[in-house]
Amino acid sequence: MTKYYYADRLTPDEIDAINVPTVLEEAVGKWLLAKKDVALLGNPGDGKTHLFSRLRDVLKRVKAEVVLDATAEKDYERIAPRWKAASAAKRPFCLAINQGPMNQLLLEQASRLPQLAELTEQLRTLLYYDNVPPTPKRVIAVDLNLRSVLTPNIIRN
Repeated sequence: MTKYYYADRLTPDEIDAINVPTVLEEAVGKWLLAKKDVALLGNPGDGKTHLFSRLRDVLKRVKAEVVLDATAEKDYERIAPRWKAASAAKRPFCLAINQGPMNQLLLEQASRLPQLAELTEQLRTLLYYDNVPPTPKRVIAVDLNLRSVLTPNIIRN
């Protein structure tokens, strides 16, 4: 059984009480139910751990392998083999990681895992103007640093 440790140190009930549901939460949940991998990027405090904690039931249902704080990992060499093992077991891999450590992980490990190579390409097109980026195949990168928390839907809730 996978154990989850949250930087927030809040109980599930407390997390549910402070949560404002968003379309992003729903979309990431659907992606996980399709057995795809998710990499949540952002700065400290952007909500990476919070989003995964909100999706705890989905994560359990799909038996996802979850790294809630990649920054706390001793070294990034351990992430690629864990990701590869989850992929071989047809289980989603979920990674919450700050931008700097993500860049280091990709620099060191992108050649070892197709999902990391795919993330490298996605990071080049997180913002686009003319050409829509290709639909992700195995993994989706969500940069929470780029979202606005003052969208009309959130303000109305």
